[in-house]
Amino acid sequence: MHTMAETSLIPKKLPSSQQLGVGLGVFFRVGFLFFLVALLATGGLFAYRVLLVSNLTKQRNALKELESQFPLSDIERREAVAQAIEASKKLLGAHVRLSRIFPLVQTNTFPSVFFSTFSYAEKDHAMLVSGEAPSYKAVAQQASIFESLDEVESATFSNLSLTNRGTVNFNLKIILISSFVSGSENNMAEQTL
Repeated sequence: MHTMAETSLIPKKLPSSQQLGVGLGVFFRVGFLFFLVALLATGGLFAYRVLLVSNLTKQRNALKELESQFPLSDIERREAVAQAIEASKKLLGAHVRLSRIFPLVQTNTFPSVFFSTFSYAEKDHAMLVSGEAPSYKAVAQQASIFESLDEVESATFSNLSLTNRGTVNFNLKIILISSFVSGSENNMAEQTL
């Protein structure tokens, strides 16, 4: 009977499978923790989506309310006025640059000399005028004044003729330097003041 005592049906040691269960418990806990974190993150994202949809709906309603306050016809009319104002600004901007020529001519013309025609060629920055002076000497003096100006590249008199009244008719071509004609807004403001 001795042999029976050695081969007992009740094990004296814990089986190795029960020892592995303790190790699986750690992996199970870590996995469960990751599952909870993922579940919380998914719930947070869902709540954030609901919040965004709610805000979007509120913003759309606010936009519809604002659109109802401004009829489409008013917006189109105001847009047309804005375009007309922009076109006017461009037109006046070009006019202001050209109008710098008139004070130049006015301040540098003898009182006895007058001009009867005026034209301006923007491409060449050339001003063409016809005029009348009391004498050939006055024409020569007027030529030297225009030629001495910093704003003038050249001044050429032509078609000099004596009238029945004793005055001299002439044509004058003044070519202006391009920086004077297309000067900056600051230079224009300084010259008009």
